[in-house]
Amino acid sequence: MLSIQRLGIDVVGGCNLRCVGCPNSTLGRKIRFMPLKTFRKCMKHVDVKRVNVLKLYNFGELLLYPDLKGLMKEVDRLPWKCDVEISTNGSIVSREKLTDLIKPRLIDTFGISADGDGSELGFESTRPPAKWSNFLDFLGVVKEVRAEYHPKMKVVLKLIGEESKLSWLCLAEEYGFKCLFMNRRNVPDSVAYKPYVSSSRACKHVESTRNRLYVDWDGKVVPCCCHPRAHVFGDLTKEKYSKILNGPARRRFVHMDRRKHPICGKCGVK
Repeated sequence: MLSIQRLGIDVVGGCNLRCVGCPNSTLGRKIRFMPLKTFRKCMKHVDVKRVNVLKLYNFGELLLYPDLKGLMKEVDRLPWKCDVEISTNGSIVSREKLTDLIKPRLIDTFGISADGDGSELGFESTRPPAKWSNFLDFLGVVKEVRAEYHPKMKVVLKLIGEESKLSWLCLAEEYGFKCLFMNRRNVPDSVAYKPYVSSSRACKHVESTRNRLYVDWDGKVVPCCCHPRAHVFGDLTKEKYSKILNGPARRRFVHMDRRKHPICGKCGVK
């Protein structure tokens, strides 16, 4: 049977921020939620023996989800053991929501995305309409809830670029978190996008020998974590993963001339 190296599923479609490096900055998608019954159906159709990492996000803000407690119960019922990772933009300061996520002790890695140079001005200018003071409050609540319910959970500040790296490292140390510095991605439909022409070959997300699965809020299978809906390979609410993986839509996508695709042909991610 197959295994999946990374499964990213957007239980929330859309976001409350418009970060300049993200397609959400211009697409302005209406925020939608994946019903728990849809999540359950999608997971049943993941016909593999193993999933290494389950990411409960792709392009949506997880803390907007109305029933996080119910979502974590569904995660606890999954047929395969895996590392569970979440990511949030750190803008929704809610002890109740964070407790619903952290208390069950199912999350292995709690990611908090950030941008800028580690200053109020740099942060707020890259992640409107986020507020720096709100972000710091969020870090404090996460620290407290983690200490109370799940001290072994890894908390990582996921930082775009390496501007003022020392400032971020000092901030992370103050709260007992780690830092992960990531390269900036040149992604179509983002405010910060710079014109780019890709190569003719498909990108690493579909070429990789490590199977990856990305699912939108309505169960549609999409190519990657670089754009919320560059293409659609199938519907995980109706088809098994193995069928979609080997299906005609994905096969045509892998073998196409990428430069002719309206989104992937402009994407700076290789």
